[in-house]
Amino acid sequence: MFYNFGSKVQTIDIANLDTSNATNMYSMFYYCRNLQSIDLSHFDTSNVTTMCQMLGNCYSPTSLDPSSFDTSKATDITSLFNGCRNLESIDLSSFDSSNVDATRASFAECSKINELSLGRNWESFTSDYSFEPNVPRGYG
Repeated sequence: MFYNFGSKVQTIDIANLDTSNATNMYSMFYYCRNLQSIDLSHFDTSNVTTMCQMLGNCYSPTSLDPSSFDTSKATDITSLFNGCRNLESIDLSSFDSSNVDATRASFAECSKINELSLGRNWESFTSDYSFEPNVPRGYG
C-alpha cells in the first residue's frame, strides 16, 4: 500500500484507514526509508495472517508502538522489522504469537535495538534466525 512511498515522506496519517477486513499486510510500509514516525494505534489487525516485511527497511524510526496490534491470527511475521536500522526500542510483549510459524529475520539489521520486550511465546522462535544480523534485503 505504501511500499517505497518515497524518500521525502516523513509521516503518514493512517488514523482513518479501515483495516478491519485486511488479512495480508505484506510490505505495507516496506522501504519507507525516511518515515520518522507512524501512529499504529488505530490499526485493526484482528484478521491479519501475514505481516511479512510490513515495516521492513523503514530506516528512520527510533521507536515503534505496535502494542495495539491483535496478532492472534498472524502466522507469518518474517522480516517484520528487518532493516529498521535506527530502531532503538520496541515492546512486543502484548503480541499473541501462538499461531505464528514464520519469524525469520524479524529483527535482522536492527543493530541499534537496546530495548526489546517479547511475550512468552517468543522463546520458541530462538532457533529460526529471528535475530539474524545480516540477511540480504528483500528476503521474504
